[in-house]
This record gives sequence, C-alpha cells and structure tokens, in this order.
Amino acid sequence: MELFSKLGIDWRLLLIQIINFGILLFVLKRYLYRPVMDMLARRREQVKKDLETTESIKEEYAAFEKQKSEEFERAKTEARAVVESASERASRIEAKAAEDAKAKSADILERAKRVISEEKDKIVDEAKREVAGVVVAATEKLLGKKLEGKEAEEFVKQSLRS
Repeated sequence: MELFSKLGIDWRLLLIQIINFGILLFVLKRYLYRPVMDMLARRREQVKKDLETTESIKEEYAAFEKQKSEEFERAKTEARAVVESASERASRIEAKAAEDAKAKSADILERAKRVISEEKDKIVDEAKREVAGVVVAATEKLLGKKLEGKEAEEFVKQSLRS
C-alpha cells in the first residue's frame, strides 16, 4: 500500500472507484447492454425476415412475369389462329361467291341463248309465212288462178326446196 502512497494514489479512494465501476458495470449491463443487444437481435431478425420477404417477392414477380409472357404468347397464338381462320373463311366465301357468280352468269347466258333461239325460230317461221304468202300471191298473179289449201302448201314447199 505504500507503493500506492508513493505514487500519490489513495488506496481507499481506488477501492471505492473500483466498487463504483463494478456497480456502474452491473447497472449498464443490466439496464443498457441487454436491452441494446435484444434490440439489435430483434433488428437482425427483422432484416432477415425482410430479406426473405424480398426474395419471396422476387420469386413471385419472376413467376408472374413468366406467366404474363406465357399468356401473351398464348394470346398471340390464338390471335394468329383467329386471323388464319377468318382468312380461310373469307377465301371460302370469296370462292363460293365467285362460283355462284359463274353459275348465275352461265344460267343467264343459257337463258339468253334459249330466248334468242326462240326469237330466231319465231322470226324464221314468220319470215317463212311471209315468203310463202308472197310466193303464193306472185304465183296467183302469174298463173291467174287462186291457190288454196293443200295445193298452196305443196307449191310453197316445192318452191322453198329449189
């Protein structure tokens, strides 16, 4: 203890300070160090949970992006199919319309030919009757005799043959 007194240190004061330091260390450890360490542990756990949540959200986002991409591709495929179907249907409708138009035009042409043939036959028959009447009239004038019935028909047939 003499050593302490030569150095100018009061051993009683040093002992009191060591006791005070122990009390301070006990109080700080009990009321400050443990709560701070508990708070840091809770904070560490919260950060860990937040990181796990972030990873989970990233995975969900990646899955969502993948699903969105698949849906987009499926929609594009369906749209292409619809467009192709509509195009094929339009082609079939166009071909059918062209076929119907050809059939109608052929029908109209056939009817026109038939009408023209009938009109031609009527005109030819009418011309034959007129020619026969002119021939009969000319023959009557030349012969001075009137032809009637079968005699007139035979004469007209014979004239038309030659």
